[in-house]
Amino acid sequence: EEDEGEAMGTLPPKPVTNLGVTFTMSIAHITWTYPTTRADVANTPISSDARLTATVYDTASPTPSVPIGSQGNAPPGGQGFLDYTVVPGSSHGFYVTDSDGTLISTPTSTLTAVAPSAPPKPLLLKNLKKQQEILVNLAQ
Repeated sequence: EEDEGEAMGTLPPKPVTNLGVTFTMSIAHITWTYPTTRADVANTPISSDARLTATVYDTASPTPSVPIGSQGNAPPGGQGFLDYTVVPGSSHGFYVTDSDGTLISTPTSTLTAVAPSAPPKPLLLKNLKKQQEILVNLAQ
């Protein structure tokens, strides 16, 4: 019969959770939470001294099977992040796998997102009275 220590080493970590993305101009800020359990029905805990590595992919990349980045040495339950340069207005499909150094999780569900378009240039109003009228109208 297999003891618990051997069983834990044969099960990959669960996928990361809380996958999210926000944009600042042409930078995608991708965030996630590392798992605390392995991918089994019993939710076997990952040892607190284990260190996990996340690998991030973008299905919209010209080479979608090649990672766009990774972050390692994270404790179970820790927060992960990756900043990735994107083209304004472009569509993306981000997903993440994580590894305990030996076994790799199944990918997370793909998070689809569209980078915002470049912000419009501000209007330069030469007429102060017109500018005040616009501000009053916006406030109403």
